[in-house]
Amino acid sequence: MHYDVVLVNPPLRGITGYEHIGLEYIASFLRKNGISVKVIDPRLQKIPPAKAVSDILDWNPKIVGVSIPFQDYVFDSIRFITQMRKFGIKCHISVGGIFPSFAYRELLETFPQINSVVLGEGEKTFTQLAQNILQQRDWHQTPCIAYSSDGETKSNEIKPTLTDLDLVPFPSRDLLPFALKTLGYAAIVSSRGCFGRCNFCSVVPFFSLSGNKLKMRSAENVVEEITYLVKEHGVQFLAFNDANFLCSRERAEEIARLLIRKNLKIRYSIECRADSVERGLFKLLKESGLRKVFLGVESGSQSMLDRLKKDTTVEDNLRAVDILSELNIYTRLGFIMFDDRTSIEEVEESLAFLRKVKRKMPKGKLKGVSITARLLPLAGTEFEQYLKVSKKYLGSTFNYDYKIDDPAVRFLYRVNRFFYVSSTGFLSFLHLANRWENRWLKED
Repeated sequence: MHYDVVLVNPPLRGITGYEHIGLEYIASFLRKNGISVKVIDPRLQKIPPAKAVSDILDWNPKIVGVSIPFQDYVFDSIRFITQMRKFGIKCHISVGGIFPSFAYRELLETFPQINSVVLGEGEKTFTQLAQNILQQRDWHQTPCIAYSSDGETKSNEIKPTLTDLDLVPFPSRDLLPFALKTLGYAAIVSSRGCFGRCNFCSVVPFFSLSGNKLKMRSAENVVEEITYLVKEHGVQFLAFNDANFLCSRERAEEIARLLIRKNLKIRYSIECRADSVERGLFKLLKESGLRKVFLGVESGSQSMLDRLKKDTTVEDNLRAVDILSELNIYTRLGFIMFDDRTSIEEVEESLAFLRKVKRKMPKGKLKGVSITARLLPLAGTEFEQYLKVSKKYLGSTFNYDYKIDDPAVRFLYRVNRFFYVSSTGFLSFLHLANRWENRWLKED
């Protein structure tokens, strides 16, 4: 069997796999344009990497697209690409994702195995790149890509790609059967980007490359896809992968009412900001099937929230927890404990906040706290730029680092790295400092 294109979500250490809806959207665009494509995720599909590479060789594609989904896993992706080259795969290899869009120069200069990098949203760009290669046109002229030529890294003009998401074909669901078997739920995206200005987030800069920093599908379009997933694939659980599902209260209400009216009996999870949580809205969302919320509170210290440009207050965070606890909705908090300027007082404020959260949430409803021990200077973010301008940025984009100013906080962070509490996901520097470990949320 021959395919023009193979799209790969490479195996990442420690990650069991997931439905890569971004690759499925690209596959849908390719097929709409008459290009044959195979989508694979060796980890999700339980295919040994060597077998996956052998299969790609047998399929003899003209272009392989490899996702680099996470900055910290870039070497895992490169390892798979290197393995393809060693196996004799000589076709064009293109990479894409948020990280490559901002670090294309470093990628192309460091890893000659890569022929091109897709900048920004990939559907139209990768399709145009594939068409140019398949039709033996000069692919270097493809808009929104970067490449190396005669020892020089070049990037073409980035143009707006997708303006009306309702006109985008639904993603091909190549990986859905494997996701349902392994994870039990389907992924869906109802919007791209966010209205926020958080200095640590790479989502807004990424979608701003291609035009608007926030684009939303209509409620009708979203529910049409959900109806298809329920009726054609028997989906019962959905995970909205939007950076902020509540970019529009009115649209969220409309989605909920349509789900209730159609009696789809779907259960779903969302991610949102604390200042978007309103009792009436979430009561309606729960009636429509909402069961889990990932709430990006980030900190229990107002000075740190301000520094992160979160545009929320500690009171917003506590009010959101109150509402979710009253409605008995499973909640997981996103939290950042340290940045370069964190003080001992801010650490204490955050811990006091977390204790309050523990008291407020019904037993079993707080599904953990996803604590990023230290704020990550992700490529393309304002925080990364700040560290570079202030000359605090250490290492490289592949192995970044920075120092915490306060020596006492720096010590706590270093101790933190030696202790991992799996049941909470909390890297517990408090184990030595105050025996906080897995009891970090207990009342004094």
